[in-house]
Amino acid sequence: TITVTSGTNVHLPCHIPSSSVVSSNALWFKDTGDSKRTQLNLEDDTTDEKKVDLLYPMDHDQSIIIRQAFTDDSGVYSCESAEGERLHTINLIVEDSAPPLLSCKALNDILMRKQRERMSFSLQMASQIYYNSQMNLSDAFTNLSIQYYEAEPMKLLKTSEENTKLINDWVANKTKNKIPKLLEQVSPSTQLMLLNAVSFSGEWKFQFNDKQKKGNFIKLNGDRVKVPLLYHSKYLATMMYVVEMKAQVAKFSLTGDNSLYILLPHSNTEADLQQVEKRMTDGNVRQMIEHLRAAAPQNIEVTLPQIKLDVEPNMITLIEKLGLLILSQLYSHHLCF
Repeated sequence: TITVTSGTNVHLPCHIPSSSVVSSNALWFKDTGDSKRTQLNLEDDTTDEKKVDLLYPMDHDQSIIIRQAFTDDSGVYSCESAEGERLHTINLIVEDSAPPLLSCKALNDILMRKQRERMSFSLQMASQIYYNSQMNLSDAFTNLSIQYYEAEPMKLLKTSEENTKLINDWVANKTKNKIPKLLEQVSPSTQLMLLNAVSFSGEWKFQFNDKQKKGNFIKLNGDRVKVPLLYHSKYLATMMYVVEMKAQVAKFSLTGDNSLYILLPHSNTEADLQQVEKRMTDGNVRQMIEHLRAAAPQNIEVTLPQIKLDVEPNMITLIEKLGLLILSQLYSHHLCF
């Protein structure tokens, strides 16, 4: 059972077994009483923001979202394969009454969910747990996975090759093919995997010049290299010196309610860059955003290098920095992140 207040977006989970091939999307139904039901329209609605939307077409994850749910949306929903196999049944309750007093954690969860909904057309986030088919997961664990990751744990397949394809297909789908291949191989001894995927798609609100241009980019060691550039002689952006950061900061508007902030240290030395990084605390970043929000945009000459980040962080080092030494030891022997 899922209980929400009126006006919120509701996520109803459904998954096709990982051992099955996805040849068509699942079918969703809502009970209408007297042993009757109606099929939800997930295909023909062409409006920009559908009332009911299938989040990941042609994927093992066949979850839907009901936007701006009201009391009329309450009822029993069921998800079935195209062959008629019942995959999931959910009782949805939409309440008009005011919600009870919330804990800080519950309030943060709601704010985070609202932020994700607001940015849903530019920012996609997904998580999925995969586990060895020999393991028996408790109902409590499964329910927590649905609660925190909005996804039911899925069993790994029989062979390493099948699992490698399963994982890479999932990552490609959730990142809109920005990461077509994450893993070379999934170890046969893998017991549990937690995957997190984040995909952001943003476009400049004001376009740069179409004509390609190249120029010098100074690296930290002082070397100059020729790189492709984005250039505009009178780009509309907000720029100011932010005392908290001790850096010049420029704010570039993107489509939607998104912005890109670029921080320039006093010089191109590593020491000045590290000083700016140290000052990027939560409080200072909030102050920076407020300062630039209050300032008026102006026409400025902008030259930006076109870059591509390709980073593979060392998870053991990151886990140890968080103080999770026991998990780090487990990670190096048994876990796969």
